Amino acid sequence: MNMKKVVLAFGLFLLMARVCPAPIFRPYPGLDGLIEESDAIAVVRLMKEKTTSYFGEPTVFDAHFIKVLKGEQPKDSVITVSVRPLGHPYGGPVSRFSTGGNYLLFLRGDGKETPYQSLNCVGDYWELPASPDVKALDSLSVRDAITRLLKEVLESKQKELWTKNYEEAVKKVMEDETPKRAGELIDDGLFVAARKALSRDVSTNEVVGALEAGLWNSNRTAVAVAVTKPKASLVFVFLRQTNGSYMAVDVSLAEGANLGKIGTAGRAEYYRLQTTPIEWTYGDDDMFHVEIRTTAWKQGKRYTASEPLIIRADGIPLWR
Repeated sequence: MNMKKVVLAFGLFLLMARVCPAPIFRPYPGLDGLIEESDAIAVVRLMKEKTTSYFGEPTVFDAHFIKVLKGEQPKDSVITVSVRPLGHPYGGPVSRFSTGGNYLLFLRGDGKETPYQSLNCVGDYWELPASPDVKALDSLSVRDAITRLLKEVLESKQKELWTKNYEEAVKKVMEDETPKRAGELIDDGLFVAARKALSRDVSTNEVVGALEAGLWNSNRTAVAVAVTKPKASLVFVFLRQTNGSYMAVDVSLAEGANLGKIGTAGRAEYYRLQTTPIEWTYGDDDMFHVEIRTTAWKQGKRYTASEPLIIRADGIPLWR
């Protein structure tokens, strides 16, 4: 191999290292896990949005550190932070960060693009009241100070419909529970694609649960996932692209096709429905072959039907 080819190969390697996303998204690690993993924990006011990002991607802000609970107070009054809205351990809507808002942030300092970045896990940010009482935190330990702030946040959410069980929300947030799923790290590109593709009423916890339970093909170039919903299940296949991103393919119609095989009853007549991808099959046509199964329960009986799907490399599903 001549020197030009070596240089070209090395250059391509460096380019791929920059464009391929790292697997960084994780579920809620528990309150003690958040504290242990953070280099800095602070009450922060986001002053100015410096980058515009898509939903689920990180955003860079100029931030004023009002009160540092762990770590050192920054020497500069305003520094840049990179944050990403990943939701809370008790569910609820995921909203973008707002300029001028006060937040409790759990941060890591890596000295790369910004001095601080969010931990990139569920529960690493909390929106606070307009004027948080930070002086009341002076005599408290780090954990007690955080607990006080989070209880105030949760109490303020009791009146919102998506926090139906306040005591359960407090338990999920405050107790240092190890998640039942260990939370194998999920590709950043896969999470971003799933968060964009799935509807906003799907919580971040549901997204990560679906990705963790997803069915991968043998060479991990495609993963099929399903999210059960009352009106209709969401079934997607994500195809890995050469740059490390993922193409989302909506194959939710498979559930309706399966119900048609089961019988003429409408969806509402079944008291339980579950649609899941069950198997990748081989095809010599350079396409993706996956089987989707629906199980329906009615009057104490269980009915099952499956639909084999073929998906082209450009993301177009071919129905039978």
